[in-house]
Amino acid sequence: MQIDLVIDRDDRKICLCEMKFRQGEFSVDNEYAVRIQDRINRTMEITHNNKPVISVLITTYGLHRNEYAGKFQKVITMEDLFICRSCGDYAPRTAIDSSLPRSFRLPPRE
Repeated sequence: MQIDLVIDRDDRKICLCEMKFRQGEFSVDNEYAVRIQDRINRTMEITHNNKPVISVLITTYGLHRNEYAGKFQKVITMEDLFICRSCGDYAPRTAIDSSLPRSFRLPPRE
């Protein structure tokens, strides 16, 4: 069983995070939904606790809504990670970005 990221939170919840890079929205099919549920069940067995397990998808452009999309309770997109909510530009756009070599810098937003 491979899990991309596990977060054992202070509020007594466990987040199982799946990370998927796609050029568009990620789509869950029946086979993948079964695998997610199996990971949740096995995590509860392995950890021997009653903490709720939350399935989280971290992906480029979001989740395609279909009958299996509900297997993820939270979806985090590239925009959630890199776009500043107050200014609409890439975040952080400060000393970190200016200290990077030009080839690693984020392009300006259009």
